[in-house]
Amino acid sequence: MRYERVILMAKLDKISDINSEAGIIATLIKHPDYLLYSESLQPNHFYDFTNSCLYWAIKELYGQNITNIDVYNLSNVLNSKTSIKNYMDKKFTEGQLKDLISLSVEIARDTSEEYKQLVTRILDLAYKRRTVESLQNCEKLCLNDEASIKDIQKNIYDTLDKMGDEFTATDEIPPYSEKVRALWDETIRRQGKTFGLESKFPTASRYFTYEKGELILVSAYRKEGKSMFCLNEAVDKLSKNIGTVYFDTEMNDRLFNERLACHLSGIRMNKIKTGQYTHEEAQKIEQALKWIESKKNFFHIYIPTWSPEELYLITKKLIRSHGIEFFIMDYFKTHGSGDASSAYFELGNAVNFVKNEILGDLNIAGLGAAQLNRGGEIGDSYKIEQYASTILNLKRKTQEEVINDTADCGNYKLFVKLNRLGEQMDDISKDYIDLYFDGNKCEFKEAPKQHETLFDNNK
Repeated sequence: MRYERVILMAKLDKISDINSEAGIIATLIKHPDYLLYSESLQPNHFYDFTNSCLYWAIKELYGQNITNIDVYNLSNVLNSKTSIKNYMDKKFTEGQLKDLISLSVEIARDTSEEYKQLVTRILDLAYKRRTVESLQNCEKLCLNDEASIKDIQKNIYDTLDKMGDEFTATDEIPPYSEKVRALWDETIRRQGKTFGLESKFPTASRYFTYEKGELILVSAYRKEGKSMFCLNEAVDKLSKNIGTVYFDTEMNDRLFNERLACHLSGIRMNKIKTGQYTHEEAQKIEQALKWIESKKNFFHIYIPTWSPEELYLITKKLIRSHGIEFFIMDYFKTHGSGDASSAYFELGNAVNFVKNEILGDLNIAGLGAAQLNRGGEIGDSYKIEQYASTILNLKRKTQEEVINDTADCGNYKLFVKLNRLGEQMDDISKDYIDLYFDGNKCEFKEAPKQHETLFDNNK
């Protein structure tokens, strides 16, 4: 038996990659957030037990929201489990652990793609080793004259089932026939009801709601209110206690806070900027600030340049730690220096990533903003229309439109240009939702009255 074990270990030793395992540990010491890319990787998938222990310890720390992977924190976790402590005491002194952490800077991977390649490598090797170990038992049965074919088949099938449960990330896919009735029951339950997060603007719910996995994209010309639209929707969701993350490529925290205080207090922006407000107005601002402080599930992240993986990791982390349900991207823009064609391609890919990889994969609802060009189109509009669930055009009314609609119909219009979630509008000159915008108070609201064409269409 001992000889057989030596032979087995020699085989398993050939099906391992200690360098790749070390690469994972080093990367996680430097980028512990990358654990979110390897949730299927478990400590027992490592061949080297030292790496297994270190991976377990880093996961434990991250689970406690500790992202400083240093000697002190690692030692505390490793020492918390007697069996691991006894093993690691033989392998590492505190100085050696410190050297390991220092070395990790040199061998860590700095992109999620490289890290995921290492994870795939380790999972593949773990699967192969588990196959060799499991089929060893099958071999023993085959050499046993008393074992029947049924015994051997059962052992093989049980082995494959257990390995499938451990290494297959997706559940068994049922035939469509088994889902059709449940899907239809869901359709019946949804009929006549509103699903998703409702917009601040009641009439908009006829056309769309913010559903999980879907991206609503509001477009406008430069300085025509797309950021204020996003801010107003953010406040509306927070007033309903819906956790929100707001990625902002334009406004830093101070500027955003000033606009937020202006919007909530109703005090004009020029007074907030200059400090020329009354004692009573100061009290209103204080109330606004206290309201903002009470929203522990709101995050404004100033991110003038960003990478897709950065957005993904931050969002996933906030979902996990604060139950975020609503995602805002203000706004989609290119940050390359190439030609217009390359820039538009980059913009389309960014919208695709947010819609599918963030909102779809993480199952949350989203609002994004984009800028219209001089021709009234979003850059790379064809690709963006492929990916966005709904595209809205936000536009200031002309003086003639304000007169024709009457003042009660507001000074802005919201046109539903493309919609996969509900009804669609046809002609921006007559089909739109009437809004009122007060730039001095950073406030969008639905106009007291909708113009006659929309009213007639609602009959």
